[in-house]
Amino acid sequence: MEKSISQAPSQGLQSTQPNGPWGGLAAAVKAAPRDEGLAPKRTFLFRDVANVYADVVPGRDTNRLPTVAMWVAIFGDLYVDEITRADVEAAMRELLARPAVKYAGIDHATGQKIYRQHGQRAPATLNRMLSVLSSVFKFAQNRPKEVPPHRWQRFLSSSHPLPTAAVQRLEVPRPIDRTLPPDDVQSLLVYAKANPWPRMYLFVLLLLTSGARRSEVLFLRGRDLDLASATPTAALHTTKNEEPRRLVLTPAVVREIRRIGVPASDDFLFPARMARAAGKPYAVDAPFGRLAKRAGLTTQRMHDLRHTAGGMLADEGRSVLEIADVLGHKDVRSTQRYAHRSVKAKAALIESSSLAKLR
Repeated sequence: MEKSISQAPSQGLQSTQPNGPWGGLAAAVKAAPRDEGLAPKRTFLFRDVANVYADVVPGRDTNRLPTVAMWVAIFGDLYVDEITRADVEAAMRELLARPAVKYAGIDHATGQKIYRQHGQRAPATLNRMLSVLSSVFKFAQNRPKEVPPHRWQRFLSSSHPLPTAAVQRLEVPRPIDRTLPPDDVQSLLVYAKANPWPRMYLFVLLLLTSGARRSEVLFLRGRDLDLASATPTAALHTTKNEEPRRLVLTPAVVREIRRIGVPASDDFLFPARMARAAGKPYAVDAPFGRLAKRAGLTTQRMHDLRHTAGGMLADEGRSVLEIADVLGHKDVRSTQRYAHRSVKAKAALIESSSLAKLR
């Protein structure tokens, strides 16, 4: 039996406005004939499951939420057990064919939001979008350990085949080396010390020395810091990979934290400065962009500091597994981008050792 996906109005994360960021995409997918596949029990709408997912999983990378909203715009009016692999593949084809659309401001004449095309999505971006959808379905089947039992129920039978499981990921080209040169690293640190935001130097230093993600550092609170132990650390209770881990704090980082003051237990290490943003971490994106320009960097990507940490470890001959552990990569394949650098460092080490003299 074929049908078209319902285009009923939406709530919560869903956004299906004709002029919205996903309006055309959602309409194209919904207009395509589809086979119901397994007979659904019609218990929970995908929209409702996705809203619970976004609400109850603490510390989740907030960058995922727009992607969750996109999937809700497409599948929100379907029941979670009637979404099939074919539906997901159809959506992925549309995402691949259509340019990305981003918010560009307000039309003051009409008061409506303006969205502009920004080129085709990269294969890695599409794979991340698929991973987010897969996370929602896994959440529907199994309660994450950080979610209290009273805030979760089984939305989808654990025996139900996940519609994302067999969808083929796109081949991703070899990643560009985004490690900052040593001169750029030093320039960034020098300018960070003179930045108007007094915590910028600590922020940059912590990213570079720990290899942590931006969101992981911004959401650190006083209770997460252990500065008194022989090996000072910062606890990351929930991460992008949904697994807790600890950042090792270097002596320089510990000194800077003590200099600016250790925050109270519930306070952020990097709190917002404006009263209207009280209770939130500092909005660092724009200040960091200005800092990068002043320091003469060719990139303003904050994530490149994480790549720099991985690259520096590889240059010292650290193994891919060691780098993955520091960076918190759940899948070691994410760390393979540093493998060639690690091999070069190990080759240099062996060539300068007594091993090279054996005949």
